[in-house]
Amino acid sequence: HSFPTRRSSDLRIGVIPFLSRVTQDRVWQHLLALQPRMGFVVEEATTHKLLQAVQARTLDCAICRFTAASAEAGLEQRFLYHQEPRLVVSCAAAERLRKRGLDWEALASLRWIFPPADTPIRQMIHSIFASAGQPVPVPLLEAYGHNTLVSVLRRMPDAIAILPDDIAQEVANASGAHVLPQRLQWNLPPVGVVRLREAANAAIVDALTESLRRSEERRVGK
Repeated sequence: HSFPTRRSSDLRIGVIPFLSRVTQDRVWQHLLALQPRMGFVVEEATTHKLLQAVQARTLDCAICRFTAASAEAGLEQRFLYHQEPRLVVSCAAAERLRKRGLDWEALASLRWIFPPADTPIRQMIHSIFASAGQPVPVPLLEAYGHNTLVSVLRRMPDAIAILPDDIAQEVANASGAHVLPQRLQWNLPPVGVVRLREAANAAIVDALTESLRRSEERRVGK
């Protein structure tokens, strides 16, 4: 079988896995209404890999986290929103932990799900344990796929993960897990749209960015 070739007019978009359904819906509400109609290619990967693809011109833009490296690499970064990291714990473990403080020794004894090593969240997790004077746990699992996270948190009674707040709630709702009320005093790099400064279709990407920013401003009531 021969596969159809990609059209030169297609918009190639990269997205991180921890992009909420609300943001995904806003992206497609805007893009599918464009006239004249165009085709799309979507790649899902970590921020590091998406930035490499934008620089290599295999992607036109990426919705990912900001990094210091991307600011220095000829890339234009447009801010969209912040995400707060939250602890998500399987149902059985949540009952034990809900009323305790941030007991990192107790948390370290659980079965951890980590994102891949080259991600900002993974780096933050390492920093959290270091600042708490605790060794970084050896993860039960390294994954960022939504369905994998849901299945493991549903079936493993002492599973735990740190996820962005909107993703944490989505995963908890789908798995029966709980987002712990304890707040982490850490910040994730913001989410935004990244493109090459001299991108050929900068106007299309920038219009998408402005649409997403306006939607976010309405959401937070600015």
